[in-house]
Amino acid sequence: MPVSSVDLLDLAEGLAENFESEAAFRASASRAYYASFYAAEDAAQRIKLPKLSRRINGGMHERLFCRFDDAGQRALAAKLRFAKADRVNADYKIGEVFTKNEATAALAFCRQLSGDIAALS
Repeated sequence: MPVSSVDLLDLAEGLAENFESEAAFRASASRAYYASFYAAEDAAQRIKLPKLSRRINGGMHERLFCRFDDAGQRALAAKLRFAKADRVNADYKIGEVFTKNEATAALAFCRQLSGDIAALS
């Protein structure tokens, strides 16, 4: 059975709650972001967001955020960008300390964000 965004969010929560290592905190924040990202991808399909009609600088994540921007969901796109910034810190800034508090804050933010995304119609 394929994994769902809810499964990723549950994994992120388990990592933050059950492990006391910086690696687990980083993995938790990363999985929490991807849970929100995949929920947003599913929502874009479900609500039939139009594809981009303009060229942008950025990868698939930024293209998805811009689709929400273009559909008038600017606040949601901004939240997705904020969550992605947390994920970038967790995944790439390994020379800086990443704490359990940062992981639980990222997780709470992404849990709320995923709820906001699920409520789209």
